[in-house]
Formats: sequence, C-alpha cells, structure tokens
Amino acid sequence: MASAQAAFARAHRGAEGTAVILSANPIHDTGGGQRSAQLALELLQRGWAVAFVSHGVVTETVDLGLRYEQPRLVRWTMQEALRPDARRSLLEALEEGSGLVITQVPVREWIPWVREATERGAPTVYDCIDRWDSELGRGWYRRDVEAEVARASTTLVASAPVLVDHVEELTGRRVELVPNAFNGRIFDAGLRAGLPRPATFPEEGRVALYVGALWGGWLDWDLVRSAAEALPGTTFVFVGDRRGEGRRLPGNCTFTGLLPQTELPPYLAHADVAFLPWHADDVTAATSPLKVYEFVAMELPVIAPAIEPLRGIPGVWTEGSPEAFVRALGSVERRGLGDEKLGEMRAFALDNSWARRVDDLLSLAGDGFRAEGKGGHADARSSLATEASAGRSCISVVVPAYNHERFIGRALESVQRQTLPPGEVMVVDDGSPDETAEVVEGFVGSRVRLVRQENRGAHNALNRAIRLSRGDWIAVLNSDDAWEPERLEHAWAVSRETGAALVLGSVRLVDDDGSAVDPTHEIARWYREARSWAEEAGSLRAVMARHNIGVTTSNFFFHRSLWRRLEGFRDYRYVHDYDFIARAMELCPGGVVYEPELGGVLYRVHAANTITDGGAAQRERKALMTSLARPVGRLRRMVSAWRGRRPLVQEVEASSILEPVGGPNIESRNVAPARGGAVGGRPRVGLVVDALGLGGLEEVVALLAQALPTAGVDTAVVCVGKVGDVARRLIDAGVDVSVLGGRVGQLGAWASEKGIVAANSHFAPVEAVEALAESGVPVVETVQNCYAWLDDEGWSAERRRADSVAGVIAVSETVGAYYARRTGRASDWTVPNAVHPARAAAAPRAFARQVLGLPEEAPVLAFVGRITEQKNPAGLLEAFAEASTGLPEAVLLMAGPADSSARLSALRQRYGELFRTGRVRHLPDVRHVGTVLSAADVYVSNAFYEGWSVAASEAAWNGRPLVLSETGGSRALIGLAVGEGGQGDRDARDEQVVFGDRGVVGERGVLVPNACGDPLSVDSAAIEALDGERRRLSAKVLSAAMVDLVGNAPLWRSRQAAIRSWARQELAPAVIAGRYARILREVADLEGP
Repeated sequence: MASAQAAFARAHRGAEGTAVILSANPIHDTGGGQRSAQLALELLQRGWAVAFVSHGVVTETVDLGLRYEQPRLVRWTMQEALRPDARRSLLEALEEGSGLVITQVPVREWIPWVREATERGAPTVYDCIDRWDSELGRGWYRRDVEAEVARASTTLVASAPVLVDHVEELTGRRVELVPNAFNGRIFDAGLRAGLPRPATFPEEGRVALYVGALWGGWLDWDLVRSAAEALPGTTFVFVGDRRGEGRRLPGNCTFTGLLPQTELPPYLAHADVAFLPWHADDVTAATSPLKVYEFVAMELPVIAPAIEPLRGIPGVWTEGSPEAFVRALGSVERRGLGDEKLGEMRAFALDNSWARRVDDLLSLAGDGFRAEGKGGHADARSSLATEASAGRSCISVVVPAYNHERFIGRALESVQRQTLPPGEVMVVDDGSPDETAEVVEGFVGSRVRLVRQENRGAHNALNRAIRLSRGDWIAVLNSDDAWEPERLEHAWAVSRETGAALVLGSVRLVDDDGSAVDPTHEIARWYREARSWAEEAGSLRAVMARHNIGVTTSNFFFHRSLWRRLEGFRDYRYVHDYDFIARAMELCPGGVVYEPELGGVLYRVHAANTITDGGAAQRERKALMTSLARPVGRLRRMVSAWRGRRPLVQEVEASSILEPVGGPNIESRNVAPARGGAVGGRPRVGLVVDALGLGGLEEVVALLAQALPTAGVDTAVVCVGKVGDVARRLIDAGVDVSVLGGRVGQLGAWASEKGIVAANSHFAPVEAVEALAESGVPVVETVQNCYAWLDDEGWSAERRRADSVAGVIAVSETVGAYYARRTGRASDWTVPNAVHPARAAAAPRAFARQVLGLPEEAPVLAFVGRITEQKNPAGLLEAFAEASTGLPEAVLLMAGPADSSARLSALRQRYGELFRTGRVRHLPDVRHVGTVLSAADVYVSNAFYEGWSVAASEAAWNGRPLVLSETGGSRALIGLAVGEGGQGDRDARDEQVVFGDRGVVGERGVLVPNACGDPLSVDSAAIEALDGERRRLSAKVLSAAMVDLVGNAPLWRSRQAAIRSWARQELAPAVIAGRYARILREVADLEGP
C-alpha cells in the first residue's frame, strides 16, 4: 500500500488535474470499454492524474491480460482507498489543485469520503449509470444510501433520461443528462477501408453484429433465435463473454468471446448491420448503450428495441415488436444508408465523443475555477448552480494578454461598456514582463478573472483562456484592441440569424491613441484592398485565398463546439487566426460567415503588431497554406453539415440577467432547503404558472426564474398543467422545475419540500392559489393583462383569487385599475415586465434588412405579436393604407402568427393591393425579434387592450420610437409621465390626456387613442359593438401619427440613444428582479439583503 501511495504522489506531481473515480469494476474489465474506464483514459490523455478505485471485482470470466500502465494512473480497490493514509493523500491532492471525485457506485462506505471531499472544496459528481435497484444491484444496493451519496455530491449527472428522473426524485435537485459516447481515438470511420476483415466473418454474405454482455436477463435469446431462423443468409456474430448462454441457436450464429475494445474496429468496419436483441424492460430503458455510439461512429446501422434513450439517434432503428425487429434486421444495412443518413450519423458522432463528454463533465463540475480563479472553494463546490447563473449558453470573452500595460485597461473598459454584457471575462497573462497583469488586477471581480502563466505563446494563452471559460459562445479580444459598445450584441445577432459557427466582421484601424490610422499607412492600404476584393470575390474561400479578411482574432465570435472540433488554435506565431478560419471552412463551409455590416472592432496598429512583421508572417503563411493543401488528414474526412444543424447554435441566455461566475451563495441551488425555507441564508420563492409552453406570460416567468437569484432570492418553478418549450429551456438552464399535471392537491407538499417562503402566481388556476394559501404560503399575484376576455364566471373566479392572495402586482397602473374595478382588490405594487436582452438583441440595421429582404432606404414600420382580435390588425392596416398615400415608399412589417387562417385571409382580401405590392409583409414565423426591430424605423401597435407590451418594450430596447394606442403601460412606454422614484413605469391614470387629430407626442413616441375609448372599459362586448365610424376615426389619428414619425425621422434618430438608454435602465431583468425580490421578501416577512 505504501508503494501505491508513493506511485500516486508521483502521478499527481505536475499533473493538469487530479480525478478520483469510484467505479463498479476494475479499469480493464469488459475489455476496457466501460464508461468509467473511458472517462479515466480521456483524463489521462489530457495530463490528469487518475486514482481509479474499484468497488467490485472483475465481472468477466475471461482474463484478456489487459493491464493499463500509465505513469499518472493508480489503481486501488475500495478497501485500499478507504485506509486513512490513502484517503488523506487523495484528499490533500484534490485540495492542492484542480480536481474532482466521480462516484458511480452508491455504497455506504463512500459517503464520508464524498462528504469530506466536498467540505475541502473539491467538486464531487454522482454519476448514475444504471438502475441499481434492479438485478444489477442485487445483494448490495439500498435506496437510502444512494440518496445520501447523491445529496452529498455537488453535481448530479445520469447517463439516461430514466436515471435523470430517478435521481431527481431521490434528491429533489437538478440532474444533468450526460449519455455515453465513443472513443474517437479507436473508432474512426475514416479508417474503415484499411482495416482487415475478421477471420470469424464469412468471406461473403451479410453479417449482423452484437457486441456486449451476453449473460444478463435483458438478453432476448428467443428473439435471436427467431431472427437467425428468418435470415439464414445472414451470419450473426456475437462479441462478448458468453458464460454458456445462447445455446441451441441455428448454425448461422457464431461467438468470438470477449475482445479488448481496441480490437473491435475491424468488426464494426466489416459488419453490415448491428443489433441489440434486448427485452424492452426497466433495466434496458435506463441504459445508454455505449456500443451504439461506437456503431454509429463507424457508420454501422443499428436495429434495437423501442427504448427511450435510443430514439432519435441517426442510424438507429427502434422497433416495437419482434416481427418488426426481424424485418428491419433483414432489410437495413450500411450500403443502403445513403449520403443524407451517413451525414447525420457523422454529425452525431462529432458531438458524442468521450472528449466532448469530459468537457461537459468538467464544465458541470466547475473544474479549474478553484485552482485558477480567485473565488475560493465555493467556486468549485457550486458547479451546477454556477452553470445556471453563468449560463452554459452565455458569452465568454477571452483575453490573451502579453506586454500591453498601455492598452489592456482600455480593452477591458470596452468590454464593460457592452450593451449585451458577457457572462465572464477570462484573462490569461502570458508571462508579461511589464505591468499588464497588475492593470488587470484592478478589474478582477465577479465577472473578470485573471490567470498568469509563463510565456508560452499567443495560441497557448488563447486556448487556455477558452478552456477555463464556460460560455457556449466565445468572443476573443486581444489585449491591445478594443470594441465599440454594440459589438457583442451585433455579433450574437448575426450568428443567431445565420446559424454560423464562426462570425467575422469588419474592423476599424486605430493608432495608439485610438484615432483613425492614416489612410496612406501600408496596413490601411492593404485593408482597403482586402475589403474591395471581398466585395468582388464569389466566396469567402476565394477571399481568404488572397487576404486574411478576419484581420485579427479580436474579430472572432464562435461557438465552443467549433473550437473543440478543431482542437483549438495551433502553434503559429503570426497566422494562428488565419489557420483557424481555414480549418473551420474545411470542417463546415457554410458555418463560417463574413458579414461586412458587422463592425465594432477597433484594431490597434502600433509598432509591436505581429501583422507588421511582414517577412516572417509571409513565410509562416506560406508554410500554413502548404500544410492545408495536403490531400490527407482528419479534417478532410469530417462532414460539412453545420448549416443544416441549427440546434448546435444554441439560444444564448443573456448574461446581463444572470449571476456572474463566482457570485455570492450560488452553491445554494445545489443543496436541499433548510427548515424555514432558507437555503444557505437565501430565501426560496415559488413561481406558479398554469402552462410553460410558448407565450408572452411564460417568457416573463422564465425570465424571473433566472433573474431573481441575482437579487438574492432562489427560485423553484411549478407548472400546474402542461409543459413545453419554455419548461425544457429552463431545465436546461438549471432551473428547478416541477410539473403537477393538474394535481393541485400536491402544491402544499411541493412548497414544503422546496422550502418555499412565498409564491408568485402568474394567472395560475385559482384552485392552485387557494391551495398554496391554505398551506400557509403567502401568494402574490401578478396581473399581466386587463383580462378583457373574461366573462362573469371568470371574474367570479378572479374575485376568489383576490381574496386568497397576500398581495397584487400589476404590470401597469391601467391593469391595476382595471382589476380593482372588477374584483374590488386594488393592486399593491406596479412593476412592468422586463426585456430579455438576448431575445431583443439588436443586429446591424443593413444586415437585418438584407436578412428580411427589405429595401435599404425605405421607411419600415413594424408590429410584432400574434395577429388576433386583441391586437386590432384591421385597424392597423386601415391606418397604414391611409398613410401610404403620404408615405409611398413605406413598408409595414407584421411579424407574428395569426390566431386563425380565416382572419389572415380576410385581411389579405381586404388589403390585397398592399400585400401584393409588398407594401405590407407578413412574417408568420418570428424566429428573432431583435432582427425585425433592428430593421424597423418605427414600432406601431393599435391594440384594444394590453397589460404591458413586451414587444413595445423590446422595440424601445432597440431605440425605436413607438406609436401605441392607449392601453396598459402605453403612457409610460411613450414617456408621457415619469413615475415616482424615477421608475418610469407609471401610467399616471389620474392625469387626463387630450388627444388631437395626430395623437400626443411623448419622449419616446406618440400615443393615440384607443378605438374603444377608455381602456378601463374595454371588454369583448365593447370590441364587438365598435362601429365603423369610431374605427375610421381611430385609424385616421394613427395614420397621421405614422406619417409624422416617419416625416421627422432625423429627430427620432437623434433620440434613439436616449430611448435605448431608458429601456435598458428601467426594464433590465436585474432591475425588475430586484423589485420582485423586495416584494416577495416583504410578504414573507423577511428582512432585505
């Protein structure tokens, strides 16, 4: 044992990190193919030290003689690892540097170990890989022990959806799905042609292959027999430890015995089809079959039973009956797949390697932040909560820094001024001999982190900064450059709209002082030539063949997946940026976008620029081009299928709404709530909603769920009815979401389990509000609209709600007054809805118009929302038809689906000329609101009733002047009144507004009268009774307001910055969340932070 400890001490010394893996079996078991062994091998490949602890003995009856001998690998039994001296040495190693503990076997002996590791600040991961309450855990498994192991761990993951549900039920905490994968160093489809045909395969004829355990109760030998008898021309080859199973099978079945994983590729290369002859039961439903990933990686189709983890995997046919299984096994084979299916399989393989899985696991566990950052042990312990706060879908700015003490302060200040702030800024100082690192120290805080290293080169510093960052999107800023304020927002919008993996724009050349470079400067002349050639060339590839139009990595905005697949930036001093672009185009030609309308990069030209070292740079570029021209290489075999795979380009969760990395108490979302509802000193509130599909109300709840923790209040969301896209997005972001499926009676138990101190209902069923109130939880109701559609029965229910709640928040004073008039319950607070920064992110105007096919110079008026009776689309079109005579070039953009095809058809028929000539354009599928609003000059809405228009708020967020009918929130949005305390969200209902024939002008637009008159009197009956004369009068005023705003375009353009500033100050998620937090603390009788 002493020698084992000494070996571990040697392995740990100088390692990139230390991992302790508690596995069910030794590392060489099952041919070395098990999940724990693959994780260990990948970590070893990265220079980690691994202590591999096996709970049990070898399960296979065949000893293959595998003995992994790696200088950084130490193998221990469970008993050896639990010895006090071994335990101490392992824990001290974890405490000294980056490290983590991965537990795959939930046994009682391991609980103190996990607890102590957690207490010392090491990330601890419970990795649930099987249903241990099945035959797999017979004789040793206990449910209470598994629950205790899971609760003691900082991060919870599982390999199959059923296991995710199982662990979430055990713990009440968020569990991440981390399926199995394949080893890309062993299974490479590009090498298939050179692999020999196994001797056990017939020289000719079809081969169906099974690889895996042959001794479990999940094997359906009757199915095997039926298939072999039905397909006598197919040879069925079984690779695995037989143990006497599979007797009395037809003669076309053959067994090779157990093989090492490294000997499997020839079998997968020459088989025609793979199959999993399993029963569909509780055990198989909880599996993530590792061999399936290897089969798909080798482009081998798979026939499998209909179990959930395999559904949707390209190249896998899941069949629900034995007959269908046999038919598929006889008809599907590799050579009949076709290019499209093969492309899908290759793309799937790119995303499902063990390298990717380890990246995900380390990211979830928070690896590297304790050792490299400045946040202390809490940073490492708070893995899952940090992901929800910093956002797996956020933007990370990475700054490789060297010898730029004069410039780096200005670079970081430019990041601080971004209109779409990043989730984090990761600076790696590459051994600067000057005061660069000391300047950065002045910026270090909740969002900015600094790591110092010895000088290793720009590519190394850049790769390390990316490796230590967490965002899905990476924006590079060199330490001597800077950005204009809208750079990140515009780059995100372009990537979102194009589906690009890498976005490049134009740059502005500046000198040491930030002034424009003399146009006669050689670099300025070169860049003009490059821009000119870019306009003439037919493709980006043609442009890059002559000029590096990217200019600098400060111009790079890319998805982390691309960086991983390219294996980072390569070791070039001058052309690592050029090399990255070239390889990216090779990997995914449609995924690299150069958009000249995207600007915002200030590229500093000074004496120390590497671009000025022309001779050396040219020589390196020539060498690079030679290497890229070689006809072989791994990239040549990769599928170019990025553009068709938009899901990879994930929706960014704007980090301006989220807690920065290393924020206070973020570990609280990882532990069970304490008695009385406080989690680590923070209260937890419940957000209660009927449904979480698609809709404005659901988006409001989603935004609050993620923003309230930044105000010191943790959240749990409960959906009383059905879930949908919003629920899945929240779960992916790490938000605690529960679904009752109509079981209102469970709300009290839910509130008790979650430690809820107060609840906020958003038009949840009245019965749900009453159930919470009866359980002793104070409920605050947010009234989101005027509810003009409710009948007498509906308002009777609202009066019951009003009697049950502890307080009422109205999104506008109009809404509060409307609700009070019908329920007798006055609102207690007025809080408008916030704007989601990523949803409303602005794009460059010219780019947005190109995307939407709009004329570059035409005045564009935009409306965003569902085309329903509430929005009065007929009144809007009537007004635009009248305005179009005075605005002959103007275009009205109506973005949003219609609630019925009949309504849309009637509008098209009535205003056919406007639709036919393109003066009115309807976009039914609004993927990106920010792009629509960026293309517009004016936002216009003529609704009969609103609560607080999210779309109008998003338009103001983009600096667009508004034309709004008088509904809830309109006066405040237009800027007719500024509320108490500078909140700016009061409607000032007590102030009379006299409308002229052109509306009333405010600071941010024009208010026009509601076609129904007083907005407090609007209901379904009033809308139905509206006569033609009043409709015409309303349209006339709206038309005049449109003409006035477009005619005064220079004035309103000059006000855009002020409009944008108001919205981003008053409607920012953090601001609105802070107000909600104060209210909920108040009703829970808690003191403020």
